[in-house]
Amino acid sequence: MTDVHLVLTHYWFDEIYEGQKTVEYRDNIPFWQKRIIEKKPNRVIFHRGYTNEVILAEISKIDIGECPYEGWDDKYIRVHFCNVEGKKI
Repeated sequence: MTDVHLVLTHYWFDEIYEGQKTVEYRDNIPFWQKRIIEKKPNRVIFHRGYTNEVILAEISKIDIGECPYEGWDDKYIRVHFCNVEGKKI
């Protein structure tokens, strides 16, 4: 099983934990293409900043497309996820 680790601000971490957000967006640049598109991870581990709080989620789909947030007008790598489980390690 391949994992990708993504660090989030407390706002986005809490949105995922509360079930309000089910897609994470990353710039479509070589750095993220290598870690997400090429490696094809099965699971995403979200970190709340640089703390021990993490959320584990199964990746259901990875694609490239638009972001619904205002001002984000490019195409982004979209990591769709489900089966969210929050825990501390």
